[in-house]
Amino acid sequence: DSLSKVEHRLKGRAASSMAATNGLVLALDVAMVALSCALCAQGVIDFGQAFVCVAALMSSFGPVIAVANLRGLQQTLASGARVLDLLDEQPQT
Repeated sequence: DSLSKVEHRLKGRAASSMAATNGLVLALDVAMVALSCALCAQGVIDFGQAFVCVAALMSSFGPVIAVANLRGLQQTLASGARVLDLLDEQPQT
């Protein structure tokens, strides 16, 4: 009973954290688009430059968030090492 309460509380915190992260990413994406549009309107940069900047920013958040969401990174790395060891084994005939 107490363990399920703790698990429920931890899942709630994880969900809140993920929602906050996604909200922040969305806000920064919107800010970057607005800034790029303003710089385009002023003639400081052209549309191509603005597009590349916005695309680079938006595409960089995905991998960073994916790595940040890994739980037990040490266990993940150990599992990956075991898989690589299995791939390096010579077949027994």
